[in-house]
Amino acid sequence: MNRMAVLLAVMLAIQAQPAQREREFTWRDGDEVHRVYLVDDVDGVMEELEEVATKGNSPAERKHGQRWLAAVGAAQTAEAPVFRSPGGSLMTLPGGVLVLLEEGVSDGVAFLAENGVAPGRVEPVAGLERTWFVSTRPGFASLELANRLAELEQVEVSIPNWLREEGTQ
Repeated sequence: MNRMAVLLAVMLAIQAQPAQREREFTWRDGDEVHRVYLVDDVDGVMEELEEVATKGNSPAERKHGQRWLAAVGAAQTAEAPVFRSPGGSLMTLPGGVLVLLEEGVSDGVAFLAENGVAPGRVEPVAGLERTWFVSTRPGFASLELANRLAELEQVEVSIPNWLREEGTQ
């Protein structure tokens, strides 16, 4: 492993550790609770990604850095938070919530409207029965709505529309 790869691995490992409990946020995928950790030093993450984007060991690593440099930059522009998963992967919320309703709900748009979601923000997901995409602003609006809808008995799954970092090959 060369010096750049070791440095990057150490930096990512340090940032992957949640520093304080109050920076932990949760969301549910059905009955399972997931945790993410708010990134305090987004400028530091941007610097690391810039380094990977320009000096990565392979074209795939550089492309990965460039892709996530753009994603984190877009989150900053939208004033949306940047998170890390417990495993250290970057995550952003570009906006929206995916909702799977129970079989007994006959009209998803009406059900969501009854629960405070404007019908103009709701679209069916092509090819997936009982599944809806609800538009939100980027960031916490997505996380908050997903958690609120997850509390409803007729909602099987309500998850924020996460953009998640994948490792390079």
